[in-house]
Amino acid sequence: MFQLRRTAELSCVLGIAVTLWLSPVVEPVAVSGRVLQPATTPAQTHERITIVDNRVAAGTVVDGTLTIRLEARTGEWYPDRDADPGVVVKAFAVEGGPLQIPGPLIRVPEGTRIRGIVRNRLADLLSMHGLYARPGNSSGGVDVAVIPPGETRELTFASGSAGTYYYWGATDPATLINRRAPADSQLSGALIVEPREGPTQDRVLLMGIWGDSNPANDGLRRFVINGRSWPHTERLTYRVGESVRMRLINAGDATHPMHLHGFYFNVDSRGNERHDVTFPAGSSPRLVVTERLAPGGTFSLTWKPTRPGN
Repeated sequence: MFQLRRTAELSCVLGIAVTLWLSPVVEPVAVSGRVLQPATTPAQTHERITIVDNRVAAGTVVDGTLTIRLEARTGEWYPDRDADPGVVVKAFAVEGGPLQIPGPLIRVPEGTRIRGIVRNRLADLLSMHGLYARPGNSSGGVDVAVIPPGETRELTFASGSAGTYYYWGATDPATLINRRAPADSQLSGALIVEPREGPTQDRVLLMGIWGDSNPANDGLRRFVINGRSWPHTERLTYRVGESVRMRLINAGDATHPMHLHGFYFNVDSRGNERHDVTFPAGSSPRLVVTERLAPGGTFSLTWKPTRPGN
């Protein structure tokens, strides 16, 4: 649930997500496109996981083919303050680079071929989902790659139809995205296919759930967006009258009723891992105050702030 309050909180039903500052004049974005990387701490036994803001796409395009080399490893993630306890989870990285949450962003125009090379550096099997042409067809092709520890698989496919999609992993090949073990819960990344008429200016928000490791919180399950939980999430700044576009992906295990208190917004598309339905530009049949987002679901929205505030 997005919630706009006087205290500048943009929140979800399970925890505060992001903060919006709305101004009648241009304001700088409080957190730019840089990688959000906490400071290192001494005596850590796992590599530290980097938190990213889903702005920079990974991979290299040559002759219409995007090549991206991914690997899965185990690391320590700090979704709260750097001084708070970390949690050991599995995560994706560009091969040879730091682990990151969310996983590396794959973003290509329609017509691009994607060559995904996935190395499993975990001690467990890795079942890899979501690296296939869209729309997905469960009756054709192999959509799930099961990769033994230490091995590599190459998956090459056409990007397919434009839309908001994602890829994800688990150590149980039979599991669903909303039934993953807690240590697998952050093995997720966005896969965005841009329309042929040109790229859109938007933000990609990937949502998840994690079990709070702070003993003072008594095992509370926390809501995160792009790897951070409130009040440590990114601040967003927009102008009154500006057209704001967002793509939302629910890679967690809980349903979220997403809404901006005091504002309507247009739902431009709805989908899931396999399919996405995009409504004609400017004629969305869904002008809403709340949009339900189930586990594994996606949607995109357009919103125009009509008044200044926090």
